[in-house]
Amino acid sequence: MPLGTQWTGSPSWWNYFGRVLGTVAFGAAAIAALFSRFEEKGIASVSLALVALAFFLSACWGKFSNRFSVSGGTVSATYGLLSQETHEIDVQDIRDLVLKQSLAGRILDYGTLEISSSGRDEAEVVFAGVPDPKSVKQLIAGLKRGAQPGQGSIPGQG
Repeated sequence: MPLGTQWTGSPSWWNYFGRVLGTVAFGAAAIAALFSRFEEKGIASVSLALVALAFFLSACWGKFSNRFSVSGGTVSATYGLLSQETHEIDVQDIRDLVLKQSLAGRILDYGTLEISSSGRDEAEVVFAGVPDPKSVKQLIAGLKRGAQPGQGSIPGQG
């Protein structure tokens, strides 16, 4: 069984749609405040722009601080930018592989994979907001069954 990396990814931008929408809404409000006749329009505009920036930085932090990988031997999720925490399971020890998708996730093709081993009741590795989650789940299930790479497509590789 190959031990090289089969797939790597991070959460989909669609997973942060609400935060991005908040960025746009508060940014537009900040610009609109500049053109208002309100006496304190400068303070209002800066305040709204700071809220927009907070929404944007929150989305970027979530997107870039979570990284997922699947190799022939392990499934791992690394969380954090400054300090990091990595959760890893050997493919042979995977007991449950659960895919969760909201209606929006089904339409926009993103979802959460929860992976647990036989020693735990709860998921040990969580791929939150991963794009094309069905293909990632199929890849992990195939590796667990001992399927050789190349039997079907590897997600993220056109």
